[in-house]
Amino acid sequence: TYKKFAFLKEVIEFVPTTNLLIETDGPYLIPESLKKSKPTFSEPWHVRIIAQEIATIKRISLEQVADFTTKNAINFFGI
Repeated sequence: TYKKFAFLKEVIEFVPTTNLLIETDGPYLIPESLKKSKPTFSEPWHVRIIAQEIATIKRISLEQVADFTTKNAINFFGI
């Protein structure tokens, strides 16, 4: 969600939904909208903010992003 990484939004536009997962492995890369509230680390609940950004970029609903990223995680991890 950082402006200096705006090029990633273009990447997300072209990556098929079957190849997208969401995670919080960048502990110091909290969503830009939270920087002013001063959380120290990225937390699992932040994935919703990332999912909403993906939904906006792909012009789909948040529910659709949740659905395909959940299915992708299940397939990737063999759950």
